[in-house]
Amino acid sequence: MNELMVDVRKIEGAGPIQAAVTVSVPTPYGMLTIHQMRVIQKTTDGEPWVAYPQVSFAKDGRTHYRDVLEVPWPMKKEIHDRVMEQLAKK
Repeated sequence: MNELMVDVRKIEGAGPIQAAVTVSVPTPYGMLTIHQMRVIQKTTDGEPWVAYPQVSFAKDGRTHYRDVLEVPWPMKKEIHDRVMEQLAKK
């Protein structure tokens, strides 16, 4: 199987978190699976977006966040489109 696979699990009552997402990306070495992704929508009229796994750290007395993975823009766009397509079906 050499295609991007997306699993979207809708979440009710979790504030701005609309869904939990797992994505499997084909590579020459096999499937690379990314867990702990989320669909976030801060307001009812705002656009939802796909958030990637992050780590948090304290610096200068503030909490900062950094994505665990760096994903190229074309792949991010494909993942976003696939996730939104599946979420709309739920």
